[in-house]
Amino acid sequence: MGARRGQAAAPPRRARKVAPNRRLSANLPRRRRARIWLAASVPLGAALVFAGLWGTFEGDLFLVREITFRGLVHAHPQVLVAESGLARPRSLFDDLSTPRAALLRDPLVRDVRLRRRFPSRLIVEVDERRPVAYWSDEVLLPVDAEGRVLPLHPAHYGWDLPILMAPAHADGAAGGAERARPSVVEGGRLVDGSARALLRLVIGIRDRVPEIARRVSVAELTGGGRVVFHLMGDEGEVRLRLETPLEKVALLSDIIRDLELKRKGFESVDLSFSDQIVVRPVDLPSTGAGEAEAAETADAAVAGGAAVAGDAAVAGGAIARPDGGAAGGDTEASTVPPGTAPWRATSTSLPAFPDEET
Repeated sequence: MGARRGQAAAPPRRARKVAPNRRLSANLPRRRRARIWLAASVPLGAALVFAGLWGTFEGDLFLVREITFRGLVHAHPQVLVAESGLARPRSLFDDLSTPRAALLRDPLVRDVRLRRRFPSRLIVEVDERRPVAYWSDEVLLPVDAEGRVLPLHPAHYGWDLPILMAPAHADGAAGGAERARPSVVEGGRLVDGSARALLRLVIGIRDRVPEIARRVSVAELTGGGRVVFHLMGDEGEVRLRLETPLEKVALLSDIIRDLELKRKGFESVDLSFSDQIVVRPVDLPSTGAGEAEAAETADAAVAGGAAVAGDAAVAGGAIARPDGGAAGGDTEASTVPPGTAPWRATSTSLPAFPDEET
């Protein structure tokens, strides 16, 4: 607007210079400025909290101070601690895949699971390999169900296991010459196909016909897929083939019981034929007075066509015998503080593995 009439015009005002940041702050409401400061401080606070928590995790609070092994029978917990690398100080939050892989390389460990128990305990659940038979290879080698040779000395344990063996030589192709049997054990396991088939046959009989499996002392490969079972004592031998069905082997229980009722033994029972079973019975030696009395007792209970002798019941021409109870035992739980000795082991029943796996 122009100056009043008769008055001189006033000089124009100069605009006051304001720094850009001050101009922005001056133009913003106070509440909005508070929100901006809050938004800037939240990430900084979170970073400080995370740094504090990380320091706590890496500190002494969550250091592994106790390692508990479950399922051990033959493996030594201190050996497993050394093999797995768990002897050195580590946080409970460290990756457990490396110690697990190291434990699986132990020949006595079939499977293993590691679980964290806060604040400072690590639980190692071990599924051990158990011996099911001996392989005779100049010395007796304990083997598990997968054919792995276990580094255990038979003299230190009271195992009652069948001995598996094969002839040291095989017939040659011409002139009756002999050739050395190829190596059966390589790399700590049975590699020969016939030997592994024999092991599977023995395990199948153990699971299907345990009363026969308990009588088998030696299972011998004789060539051409033929097998001879040498039974305990003077019971004779059983001949069969690697492919003989387990249903047919189960008939051996009825044959033996029938012979026992007739006070007879057998020289051999041949199950190798596809359509017949050949039994060569033998008369048992004459019994003394005490044995004769026991034989009379076996035939004493006869009523209505049923006879009871020991635990074998014969009724209507059928023979039945209750299955024997399965042997069981406690598994061991060993608590090992890292880097300390001696260790102590306490017996406990091992619960089933949880669904989660580390």
